[in-house]
Amino acid sequence: MNKIYTTILISALTIIPILTYADTRWSEGDGEHTSKPHVEYETGTNILLVSDQTDGVDTPEYFDAYYISALDWHNVNYTYWDHDTYGSPQLEDLEPYGLIIWFTGNSGQYSSDIPYYGHITLTLEEEQTLFSYLTTLEGDRGVLLSGMWVAWNCVADASTQSQTYSPLFSHLLSLDYPQDNFTDWIEVDDDWTLDSEQSSPIYKADTITIDWKSSQNYPDMLESMVDGGDAKWYDGGEYHHYACIHNEGEKLMGGKYRIALMSCPFEAIGTSEERFTVMGDILDWYKIPSVSIETESIGTIKTIFR
Repeated sequence: MNKIYTTILISALTIIPILTYADTRWSEGDGEHTSKPHVEYETGTNILLVSDQTDGVDTPEYFDAYYISALDWHNVNYTYWDHDTYGSPQLEDLEPYGLIIWFTGNSGQYSSDIPYYGHITLTLEEEQTLFSYLTTLEGDRGVLLSGMWVAWNCVADASTQSQTYSPLFSHLLSLDYPQDNFTDWIEVDDDWTLDSEQSSPIYKADTITIDWKSSQNYPDMLESMVDGGDAKWYDGGEYHHYACIHNEGEKLMGGKYRIALMSCPFEAIGTSEERFTVMGDILDWYKIPSVSIETESIGTIKTIFR
């Protein structure tokens, strides 16, 4: 099933399948994506990694290892939050962290106006929680959303072919959802690339290759109201809006908020080297240090920040 643009009627009796899976370790190169890696829950870290890939998906694919391997490569500690197990994180759950990385896999193929299936990549309550996290908590706060249909599922009204207002997406991210998403979908393959803007803090390389991991396709095209475009979809002959946008701003109580949306999901970046590079740029922009610790002969702990 791919991106769905339709109107459906939900009967009073709706059968919801129960999804089960096994927690197993697997490498990012196995190509199966049928199970989640086993990750120990940690505390006292700078990053909360939210795996939220099953809502509304009949046969979920799991891309956790691409995020985990990139963070591990940069020697960054993180807390792994399995949305299936723990449900929606509340504001008090988010408060200890400087950066929330929330990825949604194949979830969200229905537009936001479809009953029951709209607003499942992020529920309205989750949107409000992230908005409060970015705007009301002290210090610098950041959110990175990664998923090909996050915007489609949260702000696209297919019945009117318009963007609905969202404090998170419209106000903080300054998303300008292109009309082409309703009339001229794109189908991405491995010959496509991401061509970055020179001003992008997230894609500093000129060109990023794509290795489309998902069995689904027709991802969102994005535009920014504040010149926050990072990298454009490029099919070898034509550009198709942006695959990533960002925004940042000052908060009244001090510090900054930073938010970005990747509709070319992080796992679709072509090679592990490119993913590690992009993750490094992400950590730089969100001001998350990469830490290595060594012990000198006198026992002093030295912390080296990127």
